Amino acid sequence: MTQREMERLLTRYGPDIFGFCCYLTGSRDAGEELYQDIMLTAIERMDRIELQGEDEGLFHVRNFCMGIAVRLNKSRLRKESRQAQVSLDDEENDFGFTLSDGLTPEQRFIEQQEIRGIRDAVRSLPEKYREVIYLFYYADQSLREIAETLHLPQGTVKSRLNHAKKLLGRQLKEGPYGDR
Repeated sequence: MTQREMERLLTRYGPDIFGFCCYLTGSRDAGEELYQDIMLTAIERMDRIELQGEDEGLFHVRNFCMGIAVRLNKSRLRKESRQAQVSLDDEENDFGFTLSDGLTPEQRFIEQQEIRGIRDAVRSLPEKYREVIYLFYYADQSLREIAETLHLPQGTVKSRLNHAKKLLGRQLKEGPYGDR
């Protein structure tokens, strides 16, 4: 991969990778740090990455970077848990959600609460389910791409995604907005 191709990757997929890092870590600051670590790793391995096709090659490198994000984040979580300082509940984070225009303040509040409830429900999932939810819904990866990213069989990814959906469905039904 050339420096020019790396620049194109950052221009085209940098925001996606950064947003994914924020989702994984639960905060913008930790997401920025993880994003920087990914880019350093990608730059270090740049000479070993071969693009096969213009757009498709960059897309595969994007998925490669997201796989690095998952592995680096797991390492970070293990390290923090050993130090007993794990905190994924950063209420100050900003994941770029925009509320639709024309809502009353009450409607905005309800929408914000619903978003927070969904985010909290996803965060409460075990890590193996949280990862597939993020990759499938946020990173818009297919089951095959998730399997490649996480180095898992595709059937395992499908099973985890299905189980995660069931867990989320139960949690959201039990939540304050579940009886709608």
